[in-house]
Amino acid sequence: MKYDLMTRASYQIWAFYANVARRTHNRRGASLVEYVLLISLLALACFVGLKYLGSATSRPYSGAASGLDG
Repeated sequence: MKYDLMTRASYQIWAFYANVARRTHNRRGASLVEYVLLISLLALACFVGLKYLGSATSRPYSGAASGLDG
């Protein structure tokens, strides 16, 4: 019983390792992950930049809008 459980556990670990190895050798999947990470980093940089520059850029636009209104 204990041997059977150990065999199944080692098989599960081996199957997981084989799955990870197969996925890492697939260059198409790796490049997709790299692109997703790059786009995520760019989006994060844009959000952080807008947060810090938002108030500085809203003042001139508010002044221009109030000048156009009247």
